[in-house]
Amino acid sequence: DSVDILSDSYNFVYRNAYVSVYGMGKLKQQIQRVVQVMKKGGLVALEGAKKSLIINSLGEKVWSGGTESIRLDNYFFYVKNSDQWSIFNHSGKKISRWAWDEVLPGGIERIPVRRGQFWGYLDANGRKRIPIKYDGVTNFSKGIATVDYLGNQQIINTQGKVLGNPS
Repeated sequence: DSVDILSDSYNFVYRNAYVSVYGMGKLKQQIQRVVQVMKKGGLVALEGAKKSLIINSLGEKVWSGGTESIRLDNYFFYVKNSDQWSIFNHSGKKISRWAWDEVLPGGIERIPVRRGQFWGYLDANGRKRIPIKYDGVTNFSKGIATVDYLGNQQIINTQGKVLGNPS
């Protein structure tokens, strides 16, 4: 049993595989049989055996449901169901109408996604901005990313324009 701080006014109480979220002295949320707790970017994911819950720093539910896996980064959260990933903003709005075979959390400039064996990038609104055609990708940093295309490594910008090869 332990207590963890969520924000100035909210905390978690871990007790016998249950996690209870309290704010202003009142129970706000509870989930049983917790498998994993993740905190990132002002969100907390409570991953349970049957149900998962994502809450914000005020203890409010942002998303809940059954899931295979959850990933968090500072800008989005990613939920895997039936071997497919969906992407949500921190308000809980699904930003992509498509489901993806894989996602690479950590990108705000562009979100790396994979369908089948190929990767591409979405913008922060879930629109495809760089085609799904790469064998491998990295997150963007300062406007550039490294991609593998037809056996060659290339450096691209956030528009997908090839800037050169890594040295």
